[in-house]
Formats: sequence, structure tokens, C-alpha cells
Amino acid sequence: MTFYNRFEQVIAITPGIAIAVVVIVSLWELMTRIGSLLAVRTLDPLDQCVDHM
Repeated sequence: MTFYNRFEQVIAITPGIAIAVVVIVSLWELMTRIGSLLAVRTLDPLDQCVDHM
């Protein structure tokens, strides 16, 4: 394989890796935010206040 072919492969793979990293970080952020909403901000069933939102 020539230097140009290797260079071409690296250029083709790099955006795919960058997109994969962005997707993984976004999913992690989504999971942590949903987890914190479920764990910390749960509604108290004994709270009689109507203004929850």
C-alpha cells in the first residue's frame, strides 16, 4: 500500500471516529441528565401542591 493510499484511508476514517465520539458523549449526557431527573427531582406523592411544573 502506498503512502497516498494510507493517507486517504486516514482521511476517510477520521470523520467517522469524530462522529462516533460526539454520539457517545451525547448519549452519556442524556443518560446522566435523565438519571438525575429520575433520582433527584422525583415528585413527592405526599406533596399536595398543584404547581409541580
